Parts: sequence; C-alpha cells; structure tokens
Amino acid sequence: TNDSFNTHFGRTNFPSGTSADDFDGDINQKVSEDESSEEKLGLSDMPRQDKKILYIAKEIMTSEKVYVEVLKLLNIEFRNFIQEERQKCKSVLLPTEDFLKIFSNLPELLMLNSDLLRDFENRVQNWSKTKKISDIIVSKGPYLKLYTAYVKNFSAMSSHFEECCKKYPKFGKLVKEFEKFPQCRNLKLSHYLLKPVQRLPQYKMLLEDYLKHLDAASDDYDDTTTALRIVTEAAEHANETVKQMDKFEKMLNLQSRLGDWEVISPGRELVKEGELIKISRKREDLRYFILLTDCLLYATYTGNLSLSSASLRVSYTIPLNHLQIQLPSDEDLQNEFSITSSVRSCTLRARNVHERNDWLEALNSAVEDYRSKKATFLPPEQPNAEPVPADRLGDCAPVWVPDHHVTMCQACSCSFSLVIRRHHCRACGRVVCYQCATHKAPLGYMQFQPARVCDDCYNELEKILGNNEDLKPTA
Repeated sequence: TNDSFNTHFGRTNFPSGTSADDFDGDINQKVSEDESSEEKLGLSDMPRQDKKILYIAKEIMTSEKVYVEVLKLLNIEFRNFIQEERQKCKSVLLPTEDFLKIFSNLPELLMLNSDLLRDFENRVQNWSKTKKISDIIVSKGPYLKLYTAYVKNFSAMSSHFEECCKKYPKFGKLVKEFEKFPQCRNLKLSHYLLKPVQRLPQYKMLLEDYLKHLDAASDDYDDTTTALRIVTEAAEHANETVKQMDKFEKMLNLQSRLGDWEVISPGRELVKEGELIKISRKREDLRYFILLTDCLLYATYTGNLSLSSASLRVSYTIPLNHLQIQLPSDEDLQNEFSITSSVRSCTLRARNVHERNDWLEALNSAVEDYRSKKATFLPPEQPNAEPVPADRLGDCAPVWVPDHHVTMCQACSCSFSLVIRRHHCRACGRVVCYQCATHKAPLGYMQFQPARVCDDCYNELEKILGNNEDLKPTA
C-alpha cells in the first residue's frame, strides 16, 4: 500500500527527518536525551523498554503537532491572507467558487486532527496514569474516511490550483508572495498540499514501530493492533480509490477517442492499450490495440497521429473467449506474435521483446480471467457429459503468412516467380501456388461464404462438411 502511495505522490518522509530504517536506532539515543523531561513527569524510575514506548508515543504526538500546523498554514493562514487581499482588490482576484475548490475538505481534516492532537497531548502529559495512545486512533477510526475523499480529489485539486495561478496572474503573484513568508520555510504550497496524502502511511509506520516495542500483555497491545489495521485499511481504500479514478479517467479518454463505440460498460475495465505493427501480406501497418476485460479492440487512427488524443475507429471487436495467442518458432521473429479468433487473425510486431512479453502476459492473463469468470456462471459439469468441441478448421480466421516470409509453395515446394504467383489459403493462412489451391469451400468465420482454400484444407473440410449438401465444398 505504501509503495502505491509513493508511486502516485512521491516518497513519504518519516517524521522528524528520520528514516524508517534509522528510527529504531535513534530511540536509544533520544531516551537518554529525555532524562530531564522524564523527571518533570515523574518517570525517571521507568524501565528502559517503557521509556522507548513513551518516546514513540511522543513521536506520534509531535508528528501530529507538525501536521496540524501544516493544516493551519493552508486552511487558516493562507486562506485568510487571500481573503484579505480579495477584499482590498477592486477587480476580481479569484472567483469564490474557484477559491473554495482549492481547499477540498481541508477544514474537516483540520477539525479531526486538532482533536487527535489534543487527545495525544493530554495522554502523553498523563502517561503515568494511562500508558496508552492507540485507543485514541481507534476511537477516531471512522473519521479517517475523510482522507479517502482528499486523496480521491488530490490530482484534480492540484491541477485546479496550478490552473488558477496561471489563469489569474494576481492570484499567482500572491501565492508566490505567501510562499516567501517564514512559516513556509522556502517550500511551495504544493508541498504542503501533499501532506494529507502522506499522513496515513506515516501513521502506519509509527504504529508499526510502536507495536514492535510493546509486550503482548501490554494494555495498549490490542488497541495498537486494531489501530494499525484501521489505518492500513484506510490507506488501502484511499489508494484503491485513486487507482479506480485513474482507470475511469483513462476509460473516459478512450471513449472520447473512439466516438460511438461504447467503451464504458458495467464490469468492464481497461487492461492495456498501445500501438503494434500489423504485418499484412505485402505491407506493415500501424494499429492501435485496446485490451479490455471482455474483449480486444483492433483500431485504426482517423486523426492526427502526432496527438496523444488522436481519434480512433474500431475495426474489429474480438471477444476474449475466442482469442488465442501464438508465438513464432523462428528466433529472428522474437518481437512478433499472432492472435487468432473467429473475428480477426493477424501477426503483430512490438517495438522490442520486452514490450511483446508485456502484451503476451496481459493477453494471456485477461483471457484466463475472463474464462474463469464465465465458468462461475455455468452449471456444474455433469458426469459423462460430452466434451466441448475445439474450433474446427474454418471456424476461426487464420493468420496469413506474410509473402516475404516464403519463397516457395508451402504445399508442393515449387518456387514462386512472375508466372507462379502466391495465393493464401483462407482456411489455414499458408502461401501456396495456384495448382495447390484450385478449390473453394464455405468457411464458418466468413458466414459460410465460399473462399479459396488449399488442397489439404479442402480435403479436411470435405470430411467435416461433406454430409451437408448446402455446405459441401465445390471445386
């Protein structure tokens, strides 16, 4: 969960400038430095292990105090500063709606964390009476959902803040002026706006260190375990919300690019998208593929290719339950792979082996997941039930062997020339000469319209379809 937060919002710094790795080692040093304060609290006779626990409790309180100061800086000092300037300014400095949107739910977070800080301070001051602190977090657990709302809105809020600075020059100038104030410590406001996003992972690290020093029989052990679970779940929920929002935004972007093709559908998610080279019989074409949880979209560009939002047109929609992926046996073709289905089959090339492997993993996983989900809706398999037949010849569109991959007929081995031309079998995709492809046969993937096939496929199709007069291959 912490790694996901760091991926979205940058590395979280441990409180008081201490790294998570060094934190435990610093406790012993800090315990010795706190002798005078312990005497004031009447704790000088406390066992050393208990002093370590108290020190971490103080760290929780101190980090909360620093954090609340950040919230006050944003929600009180900066807000009041801009409000005063708005009253002085004769022209519109910043519309009220845009101004309020900058603060998201910071007022609610300030109230919550001010209460937490007050409770932490009271508990540490009276530590000799109640040697517990995690129960405070447990009692405030339900309110940690406020962080989900902030994290969910963080990207939009940050973009809005930057846009306001550019759109309203006077406001942007005041922001820079405020950032020069001593309380900002030469840091930009965007740095402080990030702090609420980092707070849940910080709670998690602090509670993990606190729990590590607690004895299982301690009065605070159970509450700390519960508090750690609450904070972890809140962080995971916030992180999952961010992921879902990112996915939905990508789906919306795709919808705008694809026009009438309905991308957004209940239960459908984007798995992977990108460009691949489609290797045709005589040429290579750039195509855009969109892998969804239920189908693969084969699309072509209709707009300016230099734009990341170029319009796309879906040429084929390939259901995942009909999709098969194949690798070439030739070592010189390691960037390539083939997809086969009843809708469309082709050979594709990625830019490199790594990209090809990414596509293979995504495609195979998506097909497996789709089939597993479908299987849960099927009735239990009955004993002695007939096996489901595999795709017969002609049911799926074949992958055509590119012309430049062969110099002779793949059936009789005669060399191609200006006189002996190449022909593709519409059933198996091989390149054969005219003498080896003198028949036509109805093919399932072509709605049983007759098409040229090689002699080998003709003989096989005759066995399959020969008993049906309407489907009987004809020479």
